[in-house]
Amino acid sequence: MESVKLPKAVLFDWDGTLVDTIPGLRIAHNHVRTSLGFEPWTEAQFWQNLKRSARELYPDVYGDKSPQAIDILYDFVDKNHLNYLSELQNARAVLEVLNRQGIYCGVVSNKRDEYLMREIKHLGWQDYFFDAMGAGVAKRDKPSADPLFLMLERTSRGLLPQEVWMVGDTETDLAAGTAAGCPTVLITHGKNQDSLISQFKPLFVVQNCGELLGLLQPEVHS
Repeated sequence: MESVKLPKAVLFDWDGTLVDTIPGLRIAHNHVRTSLGFEPWTEAQFWQNLKRSARELYPDVYGDKSPQAIDILYDFVDKNHLNYLSELQNARAVLEVLNRQGIYCGVVSNKRDEYLMREIKHLGWQDYFFDAMGAGVAKRDKPSADPLFLMLERTSRGLLPQEVWMVGDTETDLAAGTAAGCPTVLITHGKNQDSLISQFKPLFVVQNCGELLGLLQPEVHS
């Protein structure tokens, strides 16, 4: 495999990129909907609405019931989110390889910041990351570039956006990375993402963390 010019830092999305929390997230959102008398989201509706953080999505979905919906959501998540948390295969190996190579790793997520930090600590991954940022820390969440810019500003390493990869599995991640001027890497999980690839032209497209590991260690996977 041809050698890849590696970045100085990699910013990862969290849910669906390094960890699998999707089953619990869908249960949580549909708990909100049934609690408020709405029909549960179908799988297609769930994925469509996953493009924005709850604080930006819920006012459009629930109107004046949005504060109540947010309270229901975070009450459920607070009690249950660690029960639905699992590492994606090879995710830890990717972080270990990047750390050994001296490449800084960070997390930019639309998950509420306190839950993101709790999940990172639960997995024992805090030493892998130079920084991590959840929803509500920056002025706007992804797909805005605000959290990426803020994370780069919070470092003392003088990182330039073009030296930093944004790795994620959704349009939200590609849009945020592109807006920030960061090369992007799309993880497809085997889904047809031709429209996203055509629109955002990611630097690399991989099916999973195993393929990403192959980019980082081509001699091992050749």
